[in-house]
Amino acid sequence: PLSEDEIRQMHLEDIECTDVQVGDTIEIVNGQLAGCPGTVMSVDYENKTCKVNVIAFGRDTEWELTFKDFKKA
Repeated sequence: PLSEDEIRQMHLEDIECTDVQVGDTIEIVNGQLAGCPGTVMSVDYENKTCKVNVIAFGRDTEWELTFKDFKKA
């Protein structure tokens, strides 16, 4: 696998995460919860979105993210 630095040097950071599955742990990379981990609850490959459980404000919160908004942890 490529390191984060190699990805940046090759300008590949905009490539979407497409190999995500229910139960995977991800890290949000865009938006107000950037840097927060989450667990994938459902995946919609057709619309390139997934629903993720994130602990926000001290409780589990479900967020819908596009594939560009997270990376696999």
